[in-house]
Amino acid sequence: MQRLLTSLLLCLLTNATLAHLAPSDQLQAILLAAGGSTRFNSGKTKLGYDICGQKMIIRALSSMIAHDIPTTIVVGHQKEDVIQIITDAHIPHISFVEQKEQLGTGHAVLTAREFWHADHILIMNGDMPLVMPKVIEQLWDAHLQQGAAISIVTTYCIDPEIAYGRIVETEGKVEVIEAKHFTASIADYPYVNAGIYLIRRDFLETYLPHVQQNSVTKEFYITDLIKLASDNDYTIATSEAPFEAIHGVNTLKQLVHVEHIKRTEFIEQWMKQGVHFIMPHTVHIDEQVTIGKGSTIGAGVQLRGNTHIGNNCIIEPYCILKNAVIADNQHVAAFTH
Repeated sequence: MQRLLTSLLLCLLTNATLAHLAPSDQLQAILLAAGGSTRFNSGKTKLGYDICGQKMIIRALSSMIAHDIPTTIVVGHQKEDVIQIITDAHIPHISFVEQKEQLGTGHAVLTAREFWHADHILIMNGDMPLVMPKVIEQLWDAHLQQGAAISIVTTYCIDPEIAYGRIVETEGKVEVIEAKHFTASIADYPYVNAGIYLIRRDFLETYLPHVQQNSVTKEFYITDLIKLASDNDYTIATSEAPFEAIHGVNTLKQLVHVEHIKRTEFIEQWMKQGVHFIMPHTVHIDEQVTIGKGSTIGAGVQLRGNTHIGNNCIIEPYCILKNAVIADNQHVAAFTH
């Protein structure tokens, strides 16, 4: 029963029909989940924080789950907690490898080398909970159509506070400059690297071992592969996505923003199905929640877990309902817990 409920939940999570994007010998994924979550300053891994009733790392895995892509997860910081979260979700085709030293994204991918087996390898950061299957589908299509050695998702962003690597093209050559090293004008280079890569395995095997350790940070950047591909005249494909679709989470402030995006998405879906929200910006709703047509949800209401509300109900302000079942035509008084 638990596995069935988990499967149903993940179908809701992805909003997509489960289907193979490519056979497992053609496509696999590596999810980078070893970081220290230092900017959260909470002492806990950010990957275990909830976003509308689902752990951040499970949301990041949703595109892999949607297309049944075998995935290796690179763990490190609080690895036991991360592994437990994923194990409890009963996600199939998952393997783990430990990055014992935090030496950057390139080093993390190299740590997983024993698991490389498919012709193409999808690599993504584990703190990207808004990425939907369509983003991966478009990247895969661009990658194959252009016969690329490496393909990346890009997005337009001129906010100076967004610390993403900038895509820089000079004299026909392309590279990604990490935010901490970027000194040029953002207006001149408005496109950023989202942190989602699709790389041909033969290219990865040849060039990743040649990525040099950065002299300042002592890290090996996977983004250096872009410059290596460009310098050696390999095809680089790009696929553009809206910034909100690839928004990462590095701080608690960004966590609040990302959850607001998901919560708004769910509320708008229920509005279309005939649910009236009073002051919807004050309502919290988890993804598993269901609400019947004609119901009204008051200000400050929290609907959590597997709460199910029937048709034509009134939930007055500031109720907190968790795993509650409300029959049709019921009136729940304010401040009910």
